[in-house]
Amino acid sequence: MTNTANADLRKAKLAKTDFNNANLTHVNFTSANLAGAFFRSANLKWAIFEPDSLPLPQSIAYAKNLGYVTYKNNPAPLVQLKKSLYDAGFKDAAKQVNAALQRHDANLFEKIFFDYTCEYGANHLRPLLILLGLIAFGGLVYCFTAIRCNDANNYLITTRRVLKKKILPTNMPSVRICRLPKRIWIALLFSLQRSLRIGFREFSPNQWLMLLLPPGFEIESRGWPRVVSGIQSIICIGLIVLSLLSYFGRPFDY
Repeated sequence: MTNTANADLRKAKLAKTDFNNANLTHVNFTSANLAGAFFRSANLKWAIFEPDSLPLPQSIAYAKNLGYVTYKNNPAPLVQLKKSLYDAGFKDAAKQVNAALQRHDANLFEKIFFDYTCEYGANHLRPLLILLGLIAFGGLVYCFTAIRCNDANNYLITTRRVLKKKILPTNMPSVRICRLPKRIWIALLFSLQRSLRIGFREFSPNQWLMLLLPPGFEIESRGWPRVVSGIQSIICIGLIVLSLLSYFGRPFDY
């Protein structure tokens, strides 16, 4: 079968049917018999999955868009499918089905913080990709601030308003303007530092990063860059935690 999109297969007898590579988007499987059916590489996006009998886990584990199957009234078949996939060792597919269950009744808060970030635990790499994007975006933002330095490898990221008021750190009584290449480097390094402010005892990526820099190297911030960098640190810590929980656990299990 190739294209059965939008088909109404309610109460259909589909035991041992070959749906491999088929387009099953928006197909209604309510009360259908899917025992022994094959779904390898089938596109199940937005398919209504409420069959009376389930396919074998190995027959559906490699279907496409398992995270977007849905139901109208009865979540039990999807819950059973998720359990059978877990029991058979298809953890990635089971996490996708769990994401589908979570998406059914998700509110806006859950969509923004748990779906768009890690797909309810089904995508542990997405938080890290967002983290890299934040580091690059933060570096771009800090690059347009007033970056100053002295002769002792001390750098200050601040605003012109703060400079006019001469609110400078005690270790930087006098500062000078940094050239553009160094501004870009310092802005990206500062963004990276603020994104890695997480650790426990000896495990501290930020401290390891500092060991690669010259002795006495330090970047400080004043004004709104300090506030923005604090918010950035909180967001990045949350993304790292989401990635670790998604990889090692089942934080959003339905």
